Amino acid sequence: MGQPHHTADRTGALQFIAERQRHPETACAYLGTDDGDLEADLLDLDQPWAQTLRVLTGESGEITGAAVIEWDEEVGRSWVHGPWLGDDVTCEEALALLSAVTAQSPVGEHEMHASTKNARVARLARAAGWIPGAAHFEYVLTGPLDAPPQEATLVLRLPTDEDEPHVARLHEAEFPHAYATARQLLDPGQPYAVLVAQLDGRVAGYIAAQSEDSALYIDFVAVDPAARRQGVGAALLSGMVRLLGGERMRLTVSEEQPEARAMYSSLGFREGASSRVYRSA
Repeated sequence: MGQPHHTADRTGALQFIAERQRHPETACAYLGTDDGDLEADLLDLDQPWAQTLRVLTGESGEITGAAVIEWDEEVGRSWVHGPWLGDDVTCEEALALLSAVTAQSPVGEHEMHASTKNARVARLARAAGWIPGAAHFEYVLTGPLDAPPQEATLVLRLPTDEDEPHVARLHEAEFPHAYATARQLLDPGQPYAVLVAQLDGRVAGYIAAQSEDSALYIDFVAVDPAARRQGVGAALLSGMVRLLGGERMRLTVSEEQPEARAMYSSLGFREGASSRVYRSA
């Protein structure tokens, strides 16, 4: 199959990746499953996907493996999308593809996310010495949020500069490997909408989200442990729906957050696809 290399065949690469994305056994997380949705997701990456794309090809020139990468130097981490691997790709070839795509990144920590049913990526991660993390479950809500009445002393508001240390404390405790820092969440130049929950005069939680066409993607929700079971999380979700609108809400929750998973189920969310993160050692 030869060595991993760059290709200008964007159409062929999209078709190969889309075919792999349609099956949980070969899918990687957080990208679409048809050519149009997939390309739209790839265009949203921090670096141009067509430039970071690296592929493996067969004897006839057909694409048999592909991966792209994005990174954030402030966070100090990269995210590998893929590798998507054909059935005949060996472990050595997959390792070479992973090495080729990560070599483009100026940061030293790397992640890749794949369906929990993708045994090939799990084996590749072991061979590369990468460490598996917790599984994450997608939760989707279509229809109204079944939220309880809001506490009278709970106030939802837009964040101020003075909120950054409070948001950072909650964010870093709940999401230590996050793809965005608290400063980035609160930066007006970033795409996130943020609400802060204030309970009895103190910051008790926050939510960060983005609009996706007619849907709402919840990036982060964190509630101070001392303020849990008081409706803060549900109030933040309701407040974000009022702020951004949307006919559908989507988020992911770690298997290490059983209380959060129970809360989303109680609010009417349905559990969907699951993925696992792998991090470089």
